[in-house]
Amino acid sequence: MTQHHTVILGGGYAGLMAAMRLNGRAKQHTKITLIDGRDHMVERIRLHQLAAGQKLKKHTYQNFLRKTAIRFVQGWVEQIDQDKQQIRLNDGRTIPFTHLIYALGSQIDTKRLPGIAEFTYLLQGIQAAEQLHQALKELPQNSRIAICGGGLTGIEIATEIAETIPHLNVSLITRGSFAESFSKAGIAYLQQICQGLKINLLDQHTITHFTENAIHCADKQPITADLIIWAGAFTVSPLAQQSGLPTQPNGQITVDSNLRAIDTPHIYAIGDAAHCATTPHAHPIRMACATAMPMGCYAADHLAQTLQNKRDDNPFRFNYFMWCVSLGRRAAIVQRVNPNDTPKERILTGRFAARIKEFICRFTIRSIYLERFWPGAYQWPQ
Repeated sequence: MTQHHTVILGGGYAGLMAAMRLNGRAKQHTKITLIDGRDHMVERIRLHQLAAGQKLKKHTYQNFLRKTAIRFVQGWVEQIDQDKQQIRLNDGRTIPFTHLIYALGSQIDTKRLPGIAEFTYLLQGIQAAEQLHQALKELPQNSRIAICGGGLTGIEIATEIAETIPHLNVSLITRGSFAESFSKAGIAYLQQICQGLKINLLDQHTITHFTENAIHCADKQPITADLIIWAGAFTVSPLAQQSGLPTQPNGQITVDSNLRAIDTPHIYAIGDAAHCATTPHAHPIRMACATAMPMGCYAADHLAQTLQNKRDDNPFRFNYFMWCVSLGRRAAIVQRVNPNDTPKERILTGRFAARIKEFICRFTIRSIYLERFWPGAYQWPQ
């Protein structure tokens, strides 16, 4: 009977993939427990579709984990006791571990600016997306919608709403230049799509705070709107800092080249919660589904090797390949990028790109299921 017990915190893209991969690679060497506060996985890359009124399939952990040896525990984690090597949940339960995989992901930073929590809508989860949809439905014709944040999330929300609910006046507010991280061809195409959807682009606006139905900017007049959506920066849970794990100022766990917390080899950190700067690139791995799943696979593979007393010094490697952004249901943009995440000039657009985007969204879920039957099936650019 095994004495090892691996606990995985968080059932998002990283945590769930790690659980499935480890089950296939080392279930005979360790018990595996997956802990999450919900009974289902939140498909974050589709929340903008839900906000626009589309129906999405609910992906329960029961469906994911059937026919596996993985135990699921529903609960919110309150403390990681490193000395006792146990997890305490909000209902008082404690769960011991010999190895821990920390995959609590990220959430929208509601403390970044005053008024975010009080006066804006967020795509924080399924319930929040449904609340946003209900609010959008109740708005009269020609109401003004303002999306604050010009990253990939903001672009997807703005185009989805503008296409699905064309009688609303949609504005997208960005701090810098619109789509400045894209290639010249990419910027031109995104501007074309926004113009066709009648989205008002307001760039070079540094937001300072929010009040009811108003967005206040530095050196500019306030922007008024009937509904405001915050699609700005993300943050991570303070749990890691509170538990004494090595963290960055933003709360991410600092990991080594094997995705283990520094000087804490029995604890892995993956996905958005991890600060991984040991790759050949000039900046840490960014928060994204595309990086979370490879990190989950690598951590499971490395831990499986460790449990079998097989030395594995190969570091985590990841090369970027593309960004894929939906622009409503009829168009998308696929921006090819260099391995260090800088854009190439080449792009794919239109319905063909939309089919690629939809394929990727489906593949993320199917690849998790696939690990249940063929461990190691998921691969990534290295």
